[in-house]
Amino acid sequence: MIYLFDKKQNIIGMRNKQDFIEAHLTAKINEAITMDFSLPAGNSFGNEVRYVGVPHPLKSGQFVLLRLMTIKDTTDKTEYTAYELAYQELSSYSYIKDRRFTNAGPEDLMNVALGDTPWHLGTCNISGTLQTNFYFINNLDAISTVIKGLGGEVVFYVTIQGNQITGRYMDYVVRQGEDTSKVFVHGSNLLTVERTGDNSNIYTAILPRGKGEQVSEGETKDDGTQTPDGYGRRITIEDIDWSTAKGNPLNKPKGDLVLNDPSATSEYGHIDGKPRLLVKTYDSIDNVDTLIKTAYNELMEVNHPAIQYSATIAETSGLDLGDTVLIMHNDRGLSYKTRVFEVNYDLINEANTTTQLGSDLSKNGLSSSINNLASTVNAVAEQGVWNISHGGSDGSGSTSYGSEEPKNPKKGDVWFKLLPNGKTEMYYFDGNAWILSAKTDQQWADNTAEQNGNRTVYRGTEQPKTPQKYDIWYKVDPNEENGIAMYYYSGSKWQKFETSASTISGGSLDFNNFMVKNLAALNISADQITSGHLSANFIKGGQIDASTTNVINMNVKSLVGDVSQFIKSGWDGKYGSTVIDGNGMTVTAANMKATFNTSGVLLNYGNYKLSMNSGGFMFDSGTTTTTLQQDGQKFDYQGTTIGYLKMMNHKGQANSYRGLSMDLAQDGKFLAFTSSSTADLTSYYVGTGFDPRIKLAWYRYDTKVNGANAGFNFFDDVTFNNRIIVGGADLSQTLKGMAQTWSIYLPTSVSNNQATGWVKIK
Repeated sequence: MIYLFDKKQNIIGMRNKQDFIEAHLTAKINEAITMDFSLPAGNSFGNEVRYVGVPHPLKSGQFVLLRLMTIKDTTDKTEYTAYELAYQELSSYSYIKDRRFTNAGPEDLMNVALGDTPWHLGTCNISGTLQTNFYFINNLDAISTVIKGLGGEVVFYVTIQGNQITGRYMDYVVRQGEDTSKVFVHGSNLLTVERTGDNSNIYTAILPRGKGEQVSEGETKDDGTQTPDGYGRRITIEDIDWSTAKGNPLNKPKGDLVLNDPSATSEYGHIDGKPRLLVKTYDSIDNVDTLIKTAYNELMEVNHPAIQYSATIAETSGLDLGDTVLIMHNDRGLSYKTRVFEVNYDLINEANTTTQLGSDLSKNGLSSSINNLASTVNAVAEQGVWNISHGGSDGSGSTSYGSEEPKNPKKGDVWFKLLPNGKTEMYYFDGNAWILSAKTDQQWADNTAEQNGNRTVYRGTEQPKTPQKYDIWYKVDPNEENGIAMYYYSGSKWQKFETSASTISGGSLDFNNFMVKNLAALNISADQITSGHLSANFIKGGQIDASTTNVINMNVKSLVGDVSQFIKSGWDGKYGSTVIDGNGMTVTAANMKATFNTSGVLLNYGNYKLSMNSGGFMFDSGTTTTTLQQDGQKFDYQGTTIGYLKMMNHKGQANSYRGLSMDLAQDGKFLAFTSSSTADLTSYYVGTGFDPRIKLAWYRYDTKVNGANAGFNFFDDVTFNNRIIVGGADLSQTLKGMAQTWSIYLPTSVSNNQATGWVKIK
């Protein structure tokens, strides 16, 4: 069963798997779940469907909530993609201004990371403490900060009751899945080898170091600033004695700093028999037993070739995400444990569900390469530069990281150059010079291409790939006079425009292969002039038709004419406190910020927010929220709806039969009429659980305070100037007579139909 939700995340429908042509749910550890599915063209979703809820593959009875991202209509079907909503909401819901933690536990950290969002911490079995801070980051980045410091994995899910979502939760656990007893043999027909990595990142021994031992505490200076705590040498495993005879997985004599895997060293170590050593620092670990166990687990992940396998659920007897299995290499006599890191669930035919296990080699880009190398040498060089040698016979094979050019390089060396903007470029040494090998995101952004008629116009430093004849390339070249050189593609290679002539005469001139650097003329007919880049200091004319012209930069200080038409020209940029771009307009002044966009209007003043959109007019103080809607007013406290004050019609009456309703929501505890006058604070009230300002209150059965009854309770004098009807009977005269009677007794006991005991009530 798959639930369908509208934009308010109310359930508006359901679909069974028989309704789908195909449906696949992909889950990876610590990544957003995605879903790809298709429906017959005549049975597609309506425009009101914005989200889908799917039974969670890892949480029985719970659901994963996904936002529809793309919709593609074809002749016979409609194709959809959806993305897990938790990752989108937590990356854009709110921000954490500045929270600092000293040895905080995982629950405290995650509760702050999830604060001010609809998501709550569920199960948490992570141990340890972390010293960190959240500084102007969103909630998802805060969660990522905790995971980087303490490790672990997160799972998001929602609970559904009736026709609405009743809870949103995040579990923070050490590991998903189970440590199974399943064994698979490399090369068997149960496993398909998807990708094979190289052996450059194999390590057969590890030297772990933990957190430095604190030797002094920080102090507060006269100016109020805080000096940091002082830390000495990092903890090591030198004093630990491990022995397989005692049940430990490896032998490590006391006094050794290194944990060695002799089987892996025999197979993958250096040719002289020495292990391939990984030096690793664990900044968050301050316990030596935890340190050696963590180091052992990491060694088991890097002491063998990186191989990514795939298998179907039918072939692997129902493995799930995070499960651990044993892979055996019979030809080498080696075995190692590995995990299922991805599952592609076939929601139509479960037998077609596939798993990915082994080493995740799907992320092998430049950034991953840098991060992997940086992690191996973090303990060797804790400053901003490092170098690691790969042991070439001629001394080559060195990889360096930093902003300064490595000294005495050899052919084949690699340098990851750290740029001032925080980006990275990768260079290799060809024997004479450092050659740029890989580009940063910024470099790729600086190289653009745009269609101009039947040609493509390129701009940037990089030579365009797969050009067509007569394409134009404006190459950014600092050696050129104007910093740019113009090329055209001849059909086989790029040709630079270098045509020159003292005089030109004739009936026609082919400008396909012609560039004029400087031109002076008394009169030019420009009816047929087209250009990829036209530069001029002064253009004079009676009229310029700019209906199809894109103006990149314009000096508006001397602009005259219809101002309203100028504003319609599509201003995109920032001036002073005003920003106008494709998202709308933002005006900032001191503590006030006003935003206007397609979603509505938002005014911010400190912690206060005032917004107007299709949902109504809302005031948010950070704790309480008041929303003016079409039919009334809604009140919320810390994200929970307390009640409504709204106009309503009466059941069984005409629509014009209207009244005013005070509607207590499910999470509201009571309704009350109160008085704020100081004189009224001594008015009548009963018990210790009442606020003396309350004069009339209605309580639920399960939330009433001490001394009150469920239903209506009066806490002040009550005067009746008309009839009192109870069950259809008028009790006015009866009660009036009782009030005028001097004494009233009620029986307390009866014997033989006669009262034997009395109590005076007046």
